[in-house]
Amino acid sequence: MNIQTTKKMNYIGAITLATICCIIFASTYLGTLAQGAEETNNVTNISCTLEMRPFVAEESQKFRDYMQSLLQNKSTNSSLLDLMLKRFQLYKNTLRDKYNTYTPQPGLSQHTESSDLIDCYSEMQTEITLMEKLMRKYFVDTSNIKTSSALMTKVQNINAKLDKLSRNVNQMYGKWESLQERITCFTSKCL
Repeated sequence: MNIQTTKKMNYIGAITLATICCIIFASTYLGTLAQGAEETNNVTNISCTLEMRPFVAEESQKFRDYMQSLLQNKSTNSSLLDLMLKRFQLYKNTLRDKYNTYTPQPGLSQHTESSDLIDCYSEMQTEITLMEKLMRKYFVDTSNIKTSSALMTKVQNINAKLDKLSRNVNQMYGKWESLQERITCFTSKCL
């Protein structure tokens, strides 16, 4: 055998080997896909997005109710802020713990599972952001109300004291007038 023939045989052998490897890989890959499709049909597709929506809505309502009841307290908002932030952290952790129960699901394709989980996570984060904005709004609104209420109470107290002072001045003026009528000579010459 000459060198060219040997090179051609090696070349043909390499191509044959590569073809066999490709066939083995393709058959294994297609078999895995078929098996995955069968398993997917047997697995109940638990959609994170569909199950998380009612859960998130319920938890969000609980958090709203908590904020409203907490901020109706007569204490200053600065003293209630720590309690509200702890409850907000608990709210976020509850949602994230529930979200973590959906990963990963055996038998589902990565594409199907990942797109559902991305949508689910996005909706959860949107709701958390909304609750954070709502918490800030409640806090500012009730702070303004409480500040206005405290200011109004102080103004009412000042008005009550000014009213009392006005009555006292009127009484003194009335007594002075009656004294002047009784003792006209004394008040006009002495005072």
